[in-house]
Amino acid sequence: MEQYPITAAQRLHLVTLQNACEKQVLNICVSLFIHLDVDFDALARAVRRAVERDDSVRVRFTCGKDGTARQYIVPADDRPVRHVDLSRMTESEAMLELHRWSRQPFEPRWDAPLFEIVTVAMPDGWNGAFVRIDHMLSDSCAMIVLLCDVVELYAAEVFGTKPPADRAPYLASLQRDLERAADPVRTARDLAFWKEQAERAGEPLYTDIRGPGHTASGARWAHNEKHDLTVGQRTFILESAPAERLLEFCEEQNISMTNLLLMGLRTYLSKQNDGEPDISVRNYVSRRVSRIDRKAGGTRIHCFPCRTVMPADTSFIEGVRQIAAVQNQVYRHTDFDTLEADRLRRERWGAPADALYESIALTYQPFPMRMQDDHLNQIEYRSIWHDNGTAVQPLYLTVMHRPLGTGMDFYFKYQAAWYSLEEVEKLYYYLMRILFAAVEDPEITIGELIRTV
Repeated sequence: MEQYPITAAQRLHLVTLQNACEKQVLNICVSLFIHLDVDFDALARAVRRAVERDDSVRVRFTCGKDGTARQYIVPADDRPVRHVDLSRMTESEAMLELHRWSRQPFEPRWDAPLFEIVTVAMPDGWNGAFVRIDHMLSDSCAMIVLLCDVVELYAAEVFGTKPPADRAPYLASLQRDLERAADPVRTARDLAFWKEQAERAGEPLYTDIRGPGHTASGARWAHNEKHDLTVGQRTFILESAPAERLLEFCEEQNISMTNLLLMGLRTYLSKQNDGEPDISVRNYVSRRVSRIDRKAGGTRIHCFPCRTVMPADTSFIEGVRQIAAVQNQVYRHTDFDTLEADRLRRERWGAPADALYESIALTYQPFPMRMQDDHLNQIEYRSIWHDNGTAVQPLYLTVMHRPLGTGMDFYFKYQAAWYSLEEVEKLYYYLMRILFAAVEDPEITIGELIRTV
């Protein structure tokens, strides 16, 4: 089988794994249930067919004698789909069992499958599937595409709905990524940009949701936690009406939801740090502009700092536009290796390998789970994202549209050694107050927001 280099996005995850104590650190786990009786034999066939159609989940990684990781794609096999009946448990007992699965590492990793889909009968008439997949194979966007494919394939067999369209090939997307990475002109341009970013405006400053005083002694950076990576998690649901209001506001102001959220988060960090104007938040970029990249599966996420320096008299909407200007520059260079961009910044300012300049990382997932046949969008779904039991960065916020677009989930995953649940609840509370105060008065200044919310 032909082998290919791993991408920069995959290398980011591989390095995370190599530096982690807990080897399930790359698990992405989600369950999707419907409140209907399910033909589990038909669901198993739908799962196998979805795996046949998605070459990204059939990727295997191998390690050469020189220690270099490479990837190859295997044909679909006839592995049976495991079924587990948890319907006789209580709801809490069944959820604990799913959480236990989410903490199981893939062993072995080399030349072995890095995904599993289990069909599950849950208490109270909920039925569906649990997916555990390695982050080197998938990100949240690819996971949603895979789940939609399983649902539509199942519905086509059981209900006679229209089968889903063909999936875009992961291999084509991979080859395009590798070609771009090998382009010397593009690479030189990106390298020059990230070197300039490392120099621009002096050394960044670490700010924390707990307030000032959390940098290393005499430094502008903080040490990353390396010993206690115990995870905390909490999901807050923003109901349909307020979520729609945020989307309408973005449309009215011609701004993106990502930049609105970044502005809300940086305002809270400024509030907690005595009005500090120099704020950095890490932003995850999905890099799924083309249809092939949106539908091809795989992991495409890179992450880069969003640093802005805003005085207190900056209006909220002007702040969003400043973030947009920064992000528009960054988006032209997001194919660059995240690890290399971080190294350039640390090297410029003499910071150690474990230095942090951002306490908060953000992912906004703009693609809700929506089926092509609208009859399937009327079914009652329940999706649950399960943590893998470990957190490698202080606080990671994923904002995604709920199944079928009914509101938004704000999913916080955080290091319990650093933050309490109360501190995370406080962050969400003030984030909502900041955002909706700005929706009512876009010209309100950062200083006024800090004083009044």
